[in-house]
Amino acid sequence: MKVDWGSVRTRDGVKPDAAVLDVFVTSEDIDTVYDAYCRIEHAAFYNRDLEEAALPLTSALIEMVCSGRCTHWGLTMATDALYEISLGQTMREEETDGTSLADRCREVIRDNLPRLYQTGVSGILWTWGEFLPATE
Repeated sequence: MKVDWGSVRTRDGVKPDAAVLDVFVTSEDIDTVYDAYCRIEHAAFYNRDLEEAALPLTSALIEMVCSGRCTHWGLTMATDALYEISLGQTMREEETDGTSLADRCREVIRDNLPRLYQTGVSGILWTWGEFLPATE
């Protein structure tokens, strides 16, 4: 799954290369993965301030993790990115219809927790329950 960086708002208008997600999850080299992580973080969730790009990024990361395509470092950093997004806050300009971007990202993550657990990342995700309580 790809994110169309050109169609969403990013921090400071910085648009990562279209292939950055693939490199992010499939590289065996930690330095390459970390560099990709930094580019993605800067564009979508720097300092846990969520930009519009965070929502499609959340879905893309979940699909990549659940597909089994991630290397060890890709899985580690992708789940870290999802964790950071789950703790994110919505920038004022990203509020729509009374629903915050942060809440919509958390909803996507919460709805996919069973799939994420099935991929074997439960050891990484066990703390999310505190931050993503079930909705009533």
